[in-house]
Amino acid sequence: MKSLNKQSQLPIQSICWLFLVLGCTCFGGMWAAIGRLQRELIERRKLLTPEDHKSLMLTAAMIPAPKFLAFAAMVGYRVGGIWGAVGSSVSILLPGALIVIAACVLTGTASEHPVLVTIQRYVGLGVIGLLVGNSIRMFVGDGIGRDSILFGLLICLGIPVYVVIYEGSLIIAACTSLAIGSLTIRNYTRPGSADVE
Repeated sequence: MKSLNKQSQLPIQSICWLFLVLGCTCFGGMWAAIGRLQRELIERRKLLTPEDHKSLMLTAAMIPAPKFLAFAAMVGYRVGGIWGAVGSSVSILLPGALIVIAACVLTGTASEHPVLVTIQRYVGLGVIGLLVGNSIRMFVGDGIGRDSILFGLLICLGIPVYVVIYEGSLIIAACTSLAIGSLTIRNYTRPGSADVE
């Protein structure tokens, strides 16, 4: 990767604010938030080139840590050195950590309250909606072949039907989808992918 230039460096306060906002507004993890990250880091702030963004995303996926955290630390380091990495890591974790702590307190004190049960049900449906929307976007938006699009539509329809109508386990649905997807897409190669080394 290229070395940092003066234009791509940010003060620590700006790095922390940027990743605090991203932590508050990017839901579904790194891959679901890829469009938001591209708009913010490449188009709006011009901190990364598209090639740098892609290579940092792939590197973050290979590090044995939460991908969003690894990506934030690497971008923070690129634009602010070691303190940028620390600031971006803490800032991107803070919103989620506070929400988890609040959820622990609420569920511990009112786990059988009917209002909380209703909220949990609708939050679960919202998560399913996010997964469905993200999978449709991934399968249709990448120009993947017909078989992969059909598989994507099957998953988009199958998971909500199984979880919502039959009240099945989301973990079982996700694992089954992953297994079927790996078998279905394994033999698919994108045009031109044989040239990459």
